[in-house]
Amino acid sequence: MFRGKMSSLFETDKQGGASSSSLEKPGAVLEIDESSGLSDFEYGVNVATSVHSVRLGFLRKVYGILSVQLLLTVIISTLFMVIQPLQNFVLHAPWFTMLAIFSSFGFLIGLFCVKDRYPLNMQLLFGFTLCESISVGTICAAYAKAGLGFIVIEALFITLLVFSGLTLYCFVSKKDFSFLGGFLYAALMSLVVGSLFMLVFSGFGGKVSPLLGFAFSVIGSLVFCGYILFDTSMIIKHFSPDQYIEAAIALYLDLINLFLYILQILSYLQDRN
Repeated sequence: MFRGKMSSLFETDKQGGASSSSLEKPGAVLEIDESSGLSDFEYGVNVATSVHSVRLGFLRKVYGILSVQLLLTVIISTLFMVIQPLQNFVLHAPWFTMLAIFSSFGFLIGLFCVKDRYPLNMQLLFGFTLCESISVGTICAAYAKAGLGFIVIEALFITLLVFSGLTLYCFVSKKDFSFLGGFLYAALMSLVVGSLFMLVFSGFGGKVSPLLGFAFSVIGSLVFCGYILFDTSMIIKHFSPDQYIEAAIALYLDLINLFLYILQILSYLQDRN
């Protein structure tokens, strides 16, 4: 199931490196952040130009939120896979999954509107993650129903291994992969068009070649590997310190999409055997 980069709602200010809330405040008087004890001079226009404590705090927030999102997704997916009545419900109630998909868009749009209003932003983030987890969990339940639950576990470990490796490479090499943005966006749009074409083709009785589906999944996984490099670079070098929610959502969607494509690849290889 192709979910796309819904986090693009938050990416309008990335190239500039700062959101409006992180720009210099009016007046010449030095202001102090009462919650952290840090002055405006210690916050740069982006994370890269901020002091070490600000950078470290930002990364802790981003990867802390991401960890909770992944944990929730794993828990819900596991419940859908192992609890038989729950599995039967989600597999025989497509309206429930569709409701979750459309609701995730609603939560994301709402989060875009109130992204700086705590705790409402965190509540909307939880709703978004819950809906995404239901969507992913339904797919995992279908694999478990077909006796392919082990593929889901394999896909999870491969995804985490790839994500960890790419993230570590970004941090160690300190390379800026933001130049990939235009290429990745074009590739993403091609994936969207291709997905819609195959969906319509199948809907009219056509049969999509398994080999074509495999090639499509390989390309999709490579695109989202690129997005992991791109988004991690943006987080390290271009995001402002208050964009931790946007950063976590970007990485979460990268991981989810990569997982789904790897799942399709493993499924194809299993069918070949």
